[in-house]
Amino acid sequence: MDPDEISRLVNDLKLYHNDPNDTINLEEEDIKIEEERLLRCLVAKVLSPKAINRDAFRQQMPRVLQSEKRIIIEATGDNTFVFEFLSLRDRARALSEGPWHFSRNLVIFKEPTGWNNPRSMIFDEIPIWVQLHNVPIALMHEDLLLKLGGKIGSVVEIDKGENGACLGRFARIRVRINTMQPLRKCIRINAMRDEEDLYILLVYERLPDFCYACGRLGHSHRECDDSMADKVNLNFGA
Repeated sequence: MDPDEISRLVNDLKLYHNDPNDTINLEEEDIKIEEERLLRCLVAKVLSPKAINRDAFRQQMPRVLQSEKRIIIEATGDNTFVFEFLSLRDRARALSEGPWHFSRNLVIFKEPTGWNNPRSMIFDEIPIWVQLHNVPIALMHEDLLLKLGGKIGSVVEIDKGENGACLGRFARIRVRINTMQPLRKCIRINAMRDEEDLYILLVYERLPDFCYACGRLGHSHRECDDSMADKVNLNFGA
């Protein structure tokens, strides 16, 4: 049965099935067992406008994640899957590293919580390393890099190098970005002096396929339905 049809039927049951004698009261032990299982699980969403091959996904993702132990993967519909990890270290790595790809599409992992249905979860953020190029040495300090990273998303980590300093050919920040928004290409800095404004170029590491027309993740420019995007000049192209 189609998952959308199941959701509709469940909503109908909420409206018309009000017999209190038909309700099952869960015991504390029942809830504890499920909470322990949640600690081994993650929910994954493949950002693609097309339905992916579920069997290929189940076969390839353990290799993509380089898992130490077996992973049980079950589809829940709409390119959404539940992962049950036999190794908590594999689970932690899937959640903290990445971004992960399947057939050049972005795979986003989230922790399930409480009674949330995996199909109702929102997958709109990913952590990703971003290189900041053209940053002057005088500005290579943690306070300013936090401000720059805040223009991209929510800063998770700053790469300070082996000596604890933010020096090198470029600065490097791990940022949690919103997948629903266009990727930012640069950040302009006004030094409030006589010099011209400074432009910081952003380079996203291990970035999956995205739309060169609108700058968003999850589809290509050939599949873009944004009427305001320039599909000829491709402002987010090479």
